[in-house]
Amino acid sequence: MMEQKSFDREINAYLLKVDAVLESANLLDKKGTAVLNNIQKEVDMTLDNLRSMQRERNMTRTKAGMMSGESVDRVKVLVQKILFQNQVPLGSVFGSLDSDSVLTNPMWKEAFSRVSLAIDNFTNTYAATISNMDNAARRKIDNTLATLVENAQIAFARDSSGDSSVRYLQTSLNAIKALEAGMDSQVAQSSAASLELSIMEKDQERVSLLSQVKLLEADLTPQQVSVVNDASRRIMEKLDKAAASPSSYDASIFKRSLQLVDSDLEIMRKVIQNARFGNELGGMNQRTRRAAQTRMRTMRSVPPFQDALANFSGGLGIAFKKLDNMADVPGEKMLETVQHNASIIKAQGGINKDQRPFFTRQVNSLNKEAFGGDVVAMQEAKKYYTKIAETGLGSMTKAQIRAKHPKGTKQSHIDAMHTNINRKGMKFGPAHDRAVKDGFPAGNLGFIQTYDTPQLSQINLVRLLGTGAVLIGAYLLLARGLEYRSDKKMEKMLLGDR
Repeated sequence: MMEQKSFDREINAYLLKVDAVLESANLLDKKGTAVLNNIQKEVDMTLDNLRSMQRERNMTRTKAGMMSGESVDRVKVLVQKILFQNQVPLGSVFGSLDSDSVLTNPMWKEAFSRVSLAIDNFTNTYAATISNMDNAARRKIDNTLATLVENAQIAFARDSSGDSSVRYLQTSLNAIKALEAGMDSQVAQSSAASLELSIMEKDQERVSLLSQVKLLEADLTPQQVSVVNDASRRIMEKLDKAAASPSSYDASIFKRSLQLVDSDLEIMRKVIQNARFGNELGGMNQRTRRAAQTRMRTMRSVPPFQDALANFSGGLGIAFKKLDNMADVPGEKMLETVQHNASIIKAQGGINKDQRPFFTRQVNSLNKEAFGGDVVAMQEAKKYYTKIAETGLGSMTKAQIRAKHPKGTKQSHIDAMHTNINRKGMKFGPAHDRAVKDGFPAGNLGFIQTYDTPQLSQINLVRLLGTGAVLIGAYLLLARGLEYRSDKKMEKMLLGDR
């Protein structure tokens, strides 16, 4: 169903088109008169059909366009009839005739009726083509048709016999056939020109896209260039085939051919859009992009012991939402709030103790109306958000903390770190430093380095072995020195005794 505003615009556009047809035929000032009765009936019937479909919720923009377009075509035919009758009104030719007239003679009446029917068929068939002609050509056709009507009275006045009516009929039909042949040629030329123009438009569109691709060539991959070239080649093949095929003059076949061309043009557009999107997203060329990547790699090499806010919402315009009177909050609003808070929790790495009770109540307040009545979707969502609510901000067990420390770490240090991480929302490194600063050192472990990952928190075996080697060497040197000193003393004693 169309929105009412869009439907009203379609109605207004249809009425404007009808007025344009009347204005082109100098009949706009006849609105409201009997001259345009048939056109008024056509417009009223079309409006009734359009409004009926809109009330039944079956109206779409495509249907409205088709119905209004077909009605405008019928209005053009009716306008041509009015113009023809105004130029050679049958009443003025035969209305004042006496009883001995064309209409009272059976054979002449039959002949004139057949000529009139042929003229009517001609104007109906070629109304669109005639309306697009220049004034001189259109006036020539109108004069020819008017002459056929006038010739009936002239021929009847000369000879009212049956043979004369046959000759009049044959001459008139031949004249109409000549007009039809000329119109067919005109239609063929117009169709050929229209076909050629349509093909040129599509080819111009292809060339335009290739020009855009050329400008973006430096930002395209070889695969993207290949896709564009293949699409361009297919378009050229299809357009060449359409130009050479007689079936292209069939409007439905040609329309489907252009749809295939449009699909390849769309492929080219997508490649261009992706390239432009990449440029706009990065806002940099390849050289500056590589420099940025180098800076990122440098930043990753910074030691991970960096303090960070437990809740990054301060100053960024992004805050955890707390709702009051949740019983009065609509389901859609509650779901929107839960989704927002879930994104905040994920971004900060977990939920803190102040946020948990609010978020839990919000999750429990979700109802099926927020999910369009889908109970299963509601249950799955609650399960998902409940799991997020259970993820504490930087939560670690004492065993996990101990696993990051060497053997011999004091229990008081482990307990202090556990409090800093789980209650204060601190990361491992800052929690370690805070515990030491608060008077809970890990122990005499000067040769130990702790990091934010278990692998880097292990004992530095090289330093440990080196320290052990130094201690053992010192012990051996001391023992050797004492032994040497004892030997000298003994030797001196022995020598003194002598």
